[in-house]
Amino acid sequence: MNIFELLNSRSIAEHWKKIDYKPDSLESAWIVYNNMKLSFSEKCKYWEEIINTMPDMEIPDNECCSRSFDSLHSFLRCFMDLTRRFLVWFYNNAGCVYSVNEWSEEFGIGSAFSSAERIEQYVNSKYFEDRIRFFLKRTVIDEFQEDEDIGLHPFATIVVDKKMQAVYQEIWTYNGFPCSAEEYELLKAFNGMIFDFPIPFKKGDLLYKHRKGLWPKNDKEELYVYTSLNKDTMDVVGFGQGMIGHIYKSDYQGCCMDFELYKGKCDNEKRIMKALSIYEKGLISDDKFTKLYQYILMEEEMKYSIVCHFSEEILELVGINTPKEGLEEQI
Repeated sequence: MNIFELLNSRSIAEHWKKIDYKPDSLESAWIVYNNMKLSFSEKCKYWEEIINTMPDMEIPDNECCSRSFDSLHSFLRCFMDLTRRFLVWFYNNAGCVYSVNEWSEEFGIGSAFSSAERIEQYVNSKYFEDRIRFFLKRTVIDEFQEDEDIGLHPFATIVVDKKMQAVYQEIWTYNGFPCSAEEYELLKAFNGMIFDFPIPFKKGDLLYKHRKGLWPKNDKEELYVYTSLNKDTMDVVGFGQGMIGHIYKSDYQGCCMDFELYKGKCDNEKRIMKALSIYEKGLISDDKFTKLYQYILMEEEMKYSIVCHFSEEILELVGINTPKEGLEEQI
């Protein structure tokens, strides 16, 4: 098994090769789980390989994963069997309907399907040519169910690709699945595991979240400025950019293992993040960053404003040239 190929981040894979880092059995099992491209059935093959070729070890408990497991190999077998049982239950369409949404947990009023199989033609239609991941929701009908934590009529969700293969188990929900509290904790155990993986990111680095094989092909890269690592959650601590240049800082920007070093061009509003990057690296003062931020923001607002109020013909008549690239997305 080439563990480097299973990492979501090419930047981290290159760093691990450089420092000759070799993850242990538990770390390898988590990397397989965290992989964004593999289907569940493909992950099972890698977990079987770990069971057959790598040493067994204990899974310790921590603040996020309250239960310990004596044997990783036993845990993996139970986890695979339980997930298969969940998927059989999920695809059993007795007394339920299915709905699908384009890579969002928000489900509005839309089409309902009598079985999950009927959805494959829908997601492969021309309307979703640039989409490669979908949320599939199973909702019980004609039956009163109540849960003090969830409310009425709990629903379960998985993520599927266009071949209806189950992927990205990290964000599945198991509401309504008939299992014990211990089994539910086992299903969520991987999500609570925390590791001290070596990462190449340094304060001020420009990062973007890994998208290949997960997000719509035409999604733009969203930049982040790295400041530190939240070791309690493995989340990147840093700055993101909101609408019209707004900058915000969060301790929970996303798992560090899903980020790449950004080496592309910084144009339009991305220049704000570049300015923040060199500021965080200590290359410019507070005052200079503030002035750069204001200048870039005013220039971007002017480009947005002028194309909203004047036609291209008028702008050309008075000799104002406005770059066309990126303006359509902003309007």
